[in-house]
Amino acid sequence: MSRGPRLTGTGVAAAAGGGVLAAAGSAAGYPALAGVGACALTLVLVAVLLLAFPARLEGRRTVTPGRVTVDTGATGRLLVRNTGRLATGPATASDGGEHSRVLLPPLAPGAEAGIEYGIPTPRRGLVRVGPLTLDRRDPFGLARRTDHLAPATHLWVRPRVHPLAAPPAGMSPGTTERVRHDRAVENASAYDGLREYRAGDDPRRIHWPSTARTGQLVVRKPVDGTGPGAVVVLDTRTAALPPDAFEDAVEIAASVMNAAGHGRRAVTLHVLGEDTAAAALAGARTPVDRLALVTQADGHGLASLRSLVRGAGTGGALILVTGTDPAVPPLLASERRSFGRAVLVRLSPDETSTTVRDGAGLTVIRAASARKAVSALGRLGGDTR
Repeated sequence: MSRGPRLTGTGVAAAAGGGVLAAAGSAAGYPALAGVGACALTLVLVAVLLLAFPARLEGRRTVTPGRVTVDTGATGRLLVRNTGRLATGPATASDGGEHSRVLLPPLAPGAEAGIEYGIPTPRRGLVRVGPLTLDRRDPFGLARRTDHLAPATHLWVRPRVHPLAAPPAGMSPGTTERVRHDRAVENASAYDGLREYRAGDDPRRIHWPSTARTGQLVVRKPVDGTGPGAVVVLDTRTAALPPDAFEDAVEIAASVMNAAGHGRRAVTLHVLGEDTAAAALAGARTPVDRLALVTQADGHGLASLRSLVRGAGTGGALILVTGTDPAVPPLLASERRSFGRAVLVRLSPDETSTTVRDGAGLTVIRAASARKAVSALGRLGGDTR
């Protein structure tokens, strides 16, 4: 949106002072004083006239990368071209914040200028960048004009992720070796369809009847033996997590989902109070994108959390990320039978040490920060590949 010429603070003072001097000089019979006032008013009028028309500038802005992590920042690239017949003076382009104001040099007719500037990302979310505006002033600083250069765009600022090799699998640590052995025996004869032989395939998987029938080597596609995956449930209740602890909870969920993206197990994310349709409409492509958008839910109670856990599916591991609400451990203990393993991550900023306790199929992690909680998750031995 363009805004026509308007006086700056200096311009207002000059106009008011000039008017007073002109009036006083005329009334008192001092033509010199009246002349000084008239000159001041004329100067203000000239300043406004200089900015009466928008500059003939075309601007194009890009923001890269389009998805960043909290505090990593993004880069704005601005290309401005003078399409008019007159040279332009210095101007300032702004993308809506103090840290994204850049000075444009004077441009001759047809000249271009490319400028890069940093865009800070202190908080997660879908951040609106822009619209890009051009701010011009007259040489005396008496008037200013703002013109539109480029429309607003959006930047995805994702939560921090902490190193995690793999999310916990749906089994207790003591059963890892037995399950490995059982799967090796089962998968020796189990297969999920056939395909053509490829260099490096295990010769023991050649399906000889099909090979004889087609005249080409055909192998069995092995069943994925990685076992059950995990379900991550994020508690968003304000009663369970204060704002700072909630950000840590989001980082824990993001770390698990990020690790799942590099592994072979299916890991699903469930967020209390999340509108998944709205997130998809906003452009969320991954679970970590969804976590960039989540907010705390005031209208949900413990019953809503129980329903979310029950609807999260069965089998595999359940990882529930919450705060210090004493009602959550009994809730999870009563629902854990639907899962092969249940892990409760309880964030408590007052914790002086990280504790991991196992009992009755339920693992409870108490930690003061996301980094410490994710480190404890990594020690649970979930990677059974």
